Amino acid sequence: MPRTMENENDLGGFPALLSALAAGAKIPSSDIDQETAAYLRSRAIVAAATDAEASLEPAQDHPGYLTRRVGGRDIFVPFNLASVFPGADIVEEVMRIADAVSLHPGDAVCISGSTTFLGAIDEVGDLDFCEYYVSDLAGLPADTLAVSNEEEVPLVWLKCGAEDLKHPWAERQSQIDALLHASEEKRIKLDFVSNGVLGLLPTTSVVIATRDDNIAARHSFAYQEAVVAGPGPVRNLVSPNRFGEYVNWLRSEVRRLATPTGVRDGYPIKALKRALSLMLIAGREAETAELIERLHNSELATIVLRVRVEELERMLSDLPDALSERFAAPLDDLKDGLEEVTDQELDQALDAARELAIASLDLVEAEFQTYG
Repeated sequence: MPRTMENENDLGGFPALLSALAAGAKIPSSDIDQETAAYLRSRAIVAAATDAEASLEPAQDHPGYLTRRVGGRDIFVPFNLASVFPGADIVEEVMRIADAVSLHPGDAVCISGSTTFLGAIDEVGDLDFCEYYVSDLAGLPADTLAVSNEEEVPLVWLKCGAEDLKHPWAERQSQIDALLHASEEKRIKLDFVSNGVLGLLPTTSVVIATRDDNIAARHSFAYQEAVVAGPGPVRNLVSPNRFGEYVNWLRSEVRRLATPTGVRDGYPIKALKRALSLMLIAGREAETAELIERLHNSELATIVLRVRVEELERMLSDLPDALSERFAAPLDDLKDGLEEVTDQELDQALDAARELAIASLDLVEAEFQTYG
């Protein structure tokens, strides 16, 4: 059994301080980097063995990360994700898919988003990967074309800048080559369909082709990425400003996503997940149980599954018939799993999710006011 985090409240003020620093409300001390490193090491020690199999331990060379060995590889998990991180069976399946969607062997590939919560929640709408492509950029077009030929996990869409491409990939070679030679900074979004232990899932990989952490920071936060392939973390968690920016981004996201739109959508569920991330990064582990329980709510799970099915239907319609037909039976299985829920029940569940997300945000905001 994983042990419970202890003494997290003793560390709770530091995220609030970093939040204020990032917002320009505080002047950083000269040794803030050292203080942040010490804080991250402390949080990693507290987070050790809180995962599903009580196997994660602090990574000595990477402050703030925890590590364990799965499938012959060392994986690295930010401290804030340890308690919700899945066990080896799920991680090995995720690794299998990561290998299929990776552009270049040896790249660091991370899971992000709800995928990192699979130790605590069951229903996810998709799989999210982030790959740090640090090889020679001249090889990027060929590597991208190679992954488009993967039939086990077929590529459906490619987005680079304002350009969106789809099948037939054999006819897109010149377009891909031109796109990926257009600038020195590359960010590619690849959308695949995967099928396996986790079921049929939309599977996204954001490829960031750069060796510069400052450039990478424009596109993602390292605190929400767990490394499941490659040599280990390519980004440093010891970044006081970036930590504070992540906290502040989560705060703004919770409020934005929880604001009623008048349309029945999944935004309140996203708000609840952002609130869970906020509680975890802020060191409020004790308050996460209610968020996780609500995410298990049958009506919310039904909404997530509906969104997943709708996205898969769109994706399969853009695949060649021979590939699309391979996934018809698994898609039907997903549809069979959809529960009948009334519109009133859905609205009530979404309203409750919205209220809990805002209540969680207010809890953190009250503490952060001290530093604001």
